[in-house]
Amino acid sequence: MNNGNTTNKKDKKIKVLLLFLIAFLVVLTTVKYYKKYYVNGQSYKRGNKIKDEFIFEVSDNKNELELKSLNGYVTIKGYEGKEIIVKTDCVLKENGYSIDFYKDRKKGYILDYDETKFEKVSLDVLVPFNHFKNIDVLAFGSKISIENLKAENLYLESNNGKIDIKSFKGKIIEVENLNNNILIN
Repeated sequence: MNNGNTTNKKDKKIKVLLLFLIAFLVVLTTVKYYKKYYVNGQSYKRGNKIKDEFIFEVSDNKNELELKSLNGYVTIKGYEGKEIIVKTDCVLKENGYSIDFYKDRKKGYILDYDETKFEKVSLDVLVPFNHFKNIDVLAFGSKISIENLKAENLYLESNNGKIDIKSFKGKIIEVENLNNNILIN
């Protein structure tokens, strides 16, 4: 008689465990999952604002700088220092966050990212006053502001964003702008 009771107790325990498992699975299927993004070991969700900073020491004056922004602004200011400091302010749109700022031996200093992953990318950049041969900025829906800068060549291209250049010294300035103003002081 004990065998029958023991078997019934085991069956009841298995049934209860199965019911808990089914209830747990039902709860899991109703929970909404969000895609997360990872930057420097931190996790971010879609729509989060992310601020980051990149710093490189600049040693010679034959460097090149390539920047791009999206639906925000690019502010580049020259200063009497030896580091290039890039502060980014971004809003995520799609899965996968990656903004890279690196030095390439052939191209110089480059800020790069996948435009399809962001709603907005804005940049505040401090540049050593006289250490760049070429500065190239591409802006989509972003204002470009240049102040107190010296470089051999300055190339600016904007789509739907105002361009404002104050106190620039150099040989060549090439500016293309679609659907907005260009101010040179």
